[in-house]
Amino acid sequence: MIEIGDIVQINCDLTGTQLKMGMSGVIVHKYDEQAYEIEALDDSLADCTFAVRSEQLAVIWSVKESNERHINNVV
Repeated sequence: MIEIGDIVQINCDLTGTQLKMGMSGVIVHKYDEQAYEIEALDDSLADCTFAVRSEQLAVIWSVKESNERHINNVV
């Protein structure tokens, strides 16, 4: 499941935007389980956000998994 704060990679060129396959972004808003707002991490798109669908994304870093690993290491 994709969550706010996750870092994602675009898995296709997004028509009508400057987002291209392979670009990364961070989830800044979750509309529902299918739609998200991402802020691009590419310097040329600084401060730009884009609405995308879950099938256009691949999670490359998960806030939840990172927190779970940290908790397990502390305990």
